[in-house]
Amino acid sequence: MEQREAADTAKGPDQELTLNAKTSDRLSQIVTKERVEGELLLSIYQGTWEESYDAQIVFDQKGRVFRANRRARMMLRSGQNQLRNKSVNELIPERFRAAHNLHTKNYLGDPAPRLMGGEGKSLWLLTADGDEIPVEISLTPLDSDSGLFVNTVIRRKREAAP
Repeated sequence: MEQREAADTAKGPDQELTLNAKTSDRLSQIVTKERVEGELLLSIYQGTWEESYDAQIVFDQKGRVFRANRRARMMLRSGQNQLRNKSVNELIPERFRAAHNLHTKNYLGDPAPRLMGGEGKSLWLLTADGDEIPVEISLTPLDSDSGLFVNTVIRRKREAAP
């Protein structure tokens, strides 16, 4: 019996840890529970993100669309496949692209959650059929093992009545 108990415990940091069947089963249950909870949380997040009231687009560190939610696809009148890998510059009117490139470079040098634009500045997006729409945009950097991504939350700006 003493030999069995000794085998169930670690003798030192460099020696193999032997677990008894009960401990191994319990560890397996914990890992399975954490995996299921993680998958559920991911599913909830993905569903919430996809069905969000706000349009959202995730861009990669090269400024290309990684993913767009349903609202963004509706706003831009595009499908997921039409948007995927599209450059951010293709989504803004040409007259703003040069300035946007500079702002993007500055942002990527010091990414932090923030609103785009500023006092009195108008932001515009270009739909798939060429219409320009006024918007408000906030940025949130997402650092991952695959690199930096930026989640953009986009709201259509309501024009003031004359």
